[in-house]
Amino acid sequence: MIHFRNPSSSIGRTSCDTLRNVSATSNVSAVSQSGWIVDTGACWLRQPRIAAMVEDTMLKFDGERYHLVAWSIMPNHVHALVETMEGSPLPQVIHSWKSYTAQMANHIIGRSGTFWQREYFDRFIRDDNHYANAVNYIEENPVKAGLVSKREDWRWSSAWEGRAGRVKGSADTHVGE
Repeated sequence: MIHFRNPSSSIGRTSCDTLRNVSATSNVSAVSQSGWIVDTGACWLRQPRIAAMVEDTMLKFDGERYHLVAWSIMPNHVHALVETMEGSPLPQVIHSWKSYTAQMANHIIGRSGTFWQREYFDRFIRDDNHYANAVNYIEENPVKAGLVSKREDWRWSSAWEGRAGRVKGSADTHVGE
């Protein structure tokens, strides 16, 4: 399980703040659930342009370096279940995502400095039940946070109903629009 947490987050009880305790996973067969939080606890990912850029970045090498099984981009953190491929270890994949998206998000926002929290923790996915629970946890996260009433309504998720029948990565909102 990979876990990125902002221990200094002191925000109250808003839909953004209910997302402070994030967890995530990694396993022997290279299936990994990853969670990462914006360093300041800010809700930069609430901006569609930034959320689209993060999603497009995660989907860019899907099928080449890893298989992106499930994801959910929340207002201040991201969850992803990833099956890594040979030559693309999880730390390298996460570093690539976080490095690029931090640089691009800071540019979009007009700021500099740390964007994502650096730390993470990982653990193995034990079995098929654990795998199914991880997918469910990721896709239900926006519902549990009170952002939508059903998982299919969250635009920045693998569960989004607008994604049905589409090829992954064919987001309808792109950076620059």
